[in-house]
Amino acid sequence: MIIDLKQIRSLEGTDFVFSTPDNPNLYTAQVRFNKLLTNISLFQNDEPVLSLSYNINDIPRSFIQSLKMEGALYCINNPHGEACGEISYKTVRSLFRGYSYNQIIFNSEVYVSYTVGMGKKGIFECIYSGNQLIAMIEKHPVVYNNLDTYKIYIKDNKHMDMVCLFAVYIDHTTSSNYTSSSCKSRTATYEYTLRKEIKDKYDPNFKELCK
Repeated sequence: MIIDLKQIRSLEGTDFVFSTPDNPNLYTAQVRFNKLLTNISLFQNDEPVLSLSYNINDIPRSFIQSLKMEGALYCINNPHGEACGEISYKTVRSLFRGYSYNQIIFNSEVYVSYTVGMGKKGIFECIYSGNQLIAMIEKHPVVYNNLDTYKIYIKDNKHMDMVCLFAVYIDHTTSSNYTSSSCKSRTATYEYTLRKEIKDKYDPNFKELCK
């Protein structure tokens, strides 16, 4: 399945809509702030599907601690408010240059996501289950009016809820622009991944498998 994700508001929080040619309102999502904490929610037909809540125990108490933080940043909650997973930030250190990735635990299954910058082609979150690529989130490098757009490629619909929630998390952690609205603006950001073992996580043929 291929899903379009569009940010439709970007001031004091944000809202998103997910759509396909057959369903222009597949999901909606929102990011809201409660004091210093962030709540991210995914809805279908105005009913809650999944949500993310910040793990307050992992808020770093100093800059040095923040450099070492690899705990669960967000808890994934089901519609009843029960924890059913988590998202954490991981780093792999090497003598010269390491790399980072996100780990997702959802319903006891473990996934990892690597960020691959492909310049003008866009930025891709490549989500793996073991050695199998199960989804890609493509961010368009050009942003109009402070509103981000994405395409989500999912090979198996059983991953759809989790991947769509994770897409909103990615926007929040890498592209949040909730403090101002901008009309008739255009910005372009081109990222290039040079590390071969990360760049190889991107498979351009995967998109065809999702049609």
